[in-house]
Amino acid sequence: MSITAIGACDDFHIASIRWDEPKGGIDEMVKIRLQGTTNEIKRMRRVIERNRSLEVRSVSEVFANKGTKKYFRQYMDVSFDPKKKVEE
Repeated sequence: MSITAIGACDDFHIASIRWDEPKGGIDEMVKIRLQGTTNEIKRMRRVIERNRSLEVRSVSEVFANKGTKKYFRQYMDVSFDPKKKVEE
């Protein structure tokens, strides 16, 4: 089972999130596509990496979007552990 969500906030877009069902474990993994300017992508990546309940498994390089020189995209595989506390 997978769930895809699309959202946007100001000029920054989380274009898609796909939750993958765990295969024999407690681990939940999400695939994230970050889309925005390079500074917005860096800022959101830091927010995700600092969240203690998340473990970043892999991060792609930054790709240019076709048809624009302003917006880029980056992909991340992230695991979620609900037992770990979110950084306050």
